[in-house]
Amino acid sequence: MNVVQQVIRQLTPESRCLNCMQDKGTAPCCPYCGYDERQHKNHPLYLKPRTLLKNQYLIGKCLGQGGFGITYTAFDGWLQKKVAIKEYLPATLATRDMVTATVIPIKKQETAFQQGLRLFIEEARHLARFDHPHIVRVIHFFEAQQTGYMVMEYLDGENLTDVLLKQDKHRLPIAHALQIILPILDALDTVHHQQLYHRDISLQNIRILKDGTPILIDFGAARHVVGENSQTLDLVLKHGYSPIEQYSGRGKIGAWTDIYACGALLYLLLTGRLPPAATDRLAGDHLLPLSQLVPDANIPAGVLDAITRALALQHTQRFQTVRQFKAALQGQPIPEELPVPVVKQTSIRWPILAMIVLGLVSSAGLFLYARYEREQQLAQWLQQAEFDWQQGRLLSPEGENAYARYQKILQRDPEHPAALSGVKQLLRYYQHQAEQAYNKQQWEQVAQAIQQELIVSPNDEILLHWQNQWQQQRDQQVTEAQKQHDRDVQLSQMLQQARQAVALSQLSEAVQLYQQLLTAYPEHVAATEGLQEIATRYETLVREHALDPAAQLFFLEEGLRWFPHHVGLLALQQQQQQQQETQQQIDLLLKQAEQHRQAHRLTEPVGNNAYELYQRILQLQPRHTEALTGIQRLADHYEQLARQENRIARRRTLIDKGLALVPNHMGLQQLQQQLSAPPPPPQNPPPPAVTAPVETPPPAPAVVDIEKPPAPQLTPQQQWIQELIQQGNQAFALGQYDIATERYQQILRLDPQQPAVSRKLTRIVQYYQQQAELAKEQRRWQEGLNWIHKGLSIQPNHTGLLTLRVELEAGLKPNDPPPKSVIFTPTF
Repeated sequence: MNVVQQVIRQLTPESRCLNCMQDKGTAPCCPYCGYDERQHKNHPLYLKPRTLLKNQYLIGKCLGQGGFGITYTAFDGWLQKKVAIKEYLPATLATRDMVTATVIPIKKQETAFQQGLRLFIEEARHLARFDHPHIVRVIHFFEAQQTGYMVMEYLDGENLTDVLLKQDKHRLPIAHALQIILPILDALDTVHHQQLYHRDISLQNIRILKDGTPILIDFGAARHVVGENSQTLDLVLKHGYSPIEQYSGRGKIGAWTDIYACGALLYLLLTGRLPPAATDRLAGDHLLPLSQLVPDANIPAGVLDAITRALALQHTQRFQTVRQFKAALQGQPIPEELPVPVVKQTSIRWPILAMIVLGLVSSAGLFLYARYEREQQLAQWLQQAEFDWQQGRLLSPEGENAYARYQKILQRDPEHPAALSGVKQLLRYYQHQAEQAYNKQQWEQVAQAIQQELIVSPNDEILLHWQNQWQQQRDQQVTEAQKQHDRDVQLSQMLQQARQAVALSQLSEAVQLYQQLLTAYPEHVAATEGLQEIATRYETLVREHALDPAAQLFFLEEGLRWFPHHVGLLALQQQQQQQQETQQQIDLLLKQAEQHRQAHRLTEPVGNNAYELYQRILQLQPRHTEALTGIQRLADHYEQLARQENRIARRRTLIDKGLALVPNHMGLQQLQQQLSAPPPPPQNPPPPAVTAPVETPPPAPAVVDIEKPPAPQLTPQQQWIQELIQQGNQAFALGQYDIATERYQQILRLDPQQPAVSRKLTRIVQYYQQQAELAKEQRRWQEGLNWIHKGLSIQPNHTGLLTLRVELEAGLKPNDPPPKSVIFTPTF
């Protein structure tokens, strides 16, 4: 493996963070700096991240874009450290091939692009010679991708713009401002000695390291000037920073140009505002003194004078070297300026002098004519610009608008007052448009107005700052809107899934989905209502399964697991616990009552008999079927004992005891009637009748009589069953269904094989069901429940009655009075 391959391998391009260039592994979010690579968006003009240049430099994210190029973070595979790389790519002269990533000059701009590329490489070569603590150090420069690259040390700090914005009123104390500007002047002094001028000094081109050291960066506007043969590729203008000579292609550039920009920068640091553009000052916009803007800043008079002189419109009135400017700021004696060269005059003969004068006169005539023609052309352009204003053609169509005509005028005459005033008027117009849109919170219109202002004043520091702020805010809003949209879609899907789970009775899954929704949005109304609906659903299920204790307990426990504080479920839990306790007590009483019944302790002794235990059960549960049936069985038992008893007094006692339990017991009532009926009177035989003698006929022949088979003899139990059937049928025919039910049930206890009796009971149950349904239609809930109770006492598992009972209980209002307890009190 050769050295190049080893370097490429050490780059580990796929695992390098695009921001800090550390090896982050496969994690999308860098553990060192927190940069999330998923938020990166490719730009058609920028190199794609992880592009490899010269098999040495791995490109990271874009740090910024200026008029002449783009700056990236990068990783140097040879030196194994983070660097910054500036790529020459003027957006007005070239673009990028999206497939090959090479830079392609725009048509008809090839010559200008190549000239700029040559100057870019020359600047890199000159800057690489500097080793100054306040100038960014150029490590390497090369050509690739059909353009040029400058590799610089990476400066870990912040932009001076950010430093200023953090200050109160966006301005610095005089001491802090001088700590920044004086080292920059030292750096410029070194650069100027090589006849290299920055020409783009501003807040954005000064980097403040973490220890407070200021560093001068971005020499993209610098040009190596040799005598008067210097030619500029383009104009670099930043209104407020740029002196008047930078507005003209023929302006004289020198150290005084950077001194003006440094004076403007110091003015901005102390006041929080840039001085007016040099062109505006020529048009009458005066420079406000610092003492008037910041009277409480305690700025020494020498510093005020030095800034005022540095901002002089005529370059001859400014400091001629940065050493002079620095000495004035520090209150030191100003060093003498370099003498201006004087051309020596020589004697000239008169004939020659005459020819010269004649030539001068001819030249003056030509000059005056050219000047007249020039003024006519400027007046025509100015008239066309005013017409464009009236027609609303301020910035478009291209080349045929007011701004374009003002620019033509200023190219011929950089100090033309009407053109400068027109440009200023354009800027104020769009500022007014932006303010109106801002007051109406029409953010897109604000951005459009700022873009139009930047066309008029492309390098305005404040506009560029607000454009950057607005762009960041807009990108953040778009990102937040996209995140919110994604969250809304996810929450909508979860809400739909939860509702489907409720529809499918998958209540636990629905609760979990609703809880996830509330975790993301604690005030989500639909999720809160959904949980309330599920809690009510659990409560309803518990009530509906009153006849299925296992299911009722399941729904109750599951409901309380999700809703431990639900009032309805807690009440049902307490009710169920009470019912369980009551049922346990009833089961014990039933067992004891049955033991008493088998031991014939029916109603005696007092306090220890079956009847009193049944009465205690009815106090706990008034319509308890087994208790009522038990009392009925006690009465039946007394009836059997009475029928078997031959002693009249004893029989009467047994009948009275049974009727004390069930007063309308038909069998006991019949026995009581039999005992109360008087005995039938004795019948005397009739007297013999006197008849005449009848002649006896001769005897007839004998007839043989065939005997009928004797009727089968019924047992006493069968006789008793026949008697009960007769009583039940009589009561059924009279509509006395309660009495009929008693007789039929008594018959089935004696002989379960009685299909006719079972059919009669079924008909009685059907009658009770019809009456309950009629009561339901008329919303007489309690009456319907009474009919249901009668039917279930006959057939406890009747499906129709059970379903109807649930519906009637649901319709029963909570404030309806409970049914009266049926308590039989013996009267013996």
